[in-house]
Amino acid sequence: SGERENGTLRLLLTRPFYRDQIITGKLAGAGMIIGALLSATLVFNLGLFTIATGMIPSLSEILRLAVFMILAFVYMMSFYIATLFVSLKTRDRAFGF
Repeated sequence: SGERENGTLRLLLTRPFYRDQIITGKLAGAGMIIGALLSATLVFNLGLFTIATGMIPSLSEILRLAVFMILAFVYMMSFYIATLFVSLKTRDRAFGF
């Protein structure tokens, strides 16, 4: 809705892009950003745990933490998808936020 208000969407749609390509690009970009942040959090927490305790986590602990990060990714993306859907259906930027 912000792109609609600023006129950016009108400029984008003059190019040979389809609406679904724009939405897919937004989802892919948000997924990469959220994934990168969660990956950095995973590496940072594993490093901090190793430094603070002096113990190296086992493979099962690392896998458990990775599964938690994947579930966190799905959780965050579900909210992003819901917000994107609301933003597509409304004209008001504040309502989508």
